[in-house]
Amino acid sequence: MVVRTPSVIAHARIADGVGIRFGYITGKRLGGAVMRNKAKRRFRELTKGLITDQVGDYQAVWVMWRLQPVAASATVAELERDIAQVWTKVLKRTRT
Repeated sequence: MVVRTPSVIAHARIADGVGIRFGYITGKRLGGAVMRNKAKRRFRELTKGLITDQVGDYQAVWVMWRLQPVAASATVAELERDIAQVWTKVLKRTRT
């Protein structure tokens, strides 16, 4: 399953086992190493805060978050909106 938003493209799939695993991908189009790592850190904190509160009785899910160049300059509110949009779609498909 692929979900696209302005700041991220998320690839999600149901996996064996229990729990949720995340991976974060940034390309050089996002900027130099400092910008890529900063964007990844911001995104990791936002996903941890928003998503761990919503984890319930779900199947195991792997989500790869591919950050788009716009993510480097996006506000926290914009990133939170995009994360929530992706997560809502992922949870609808993975509910047991």
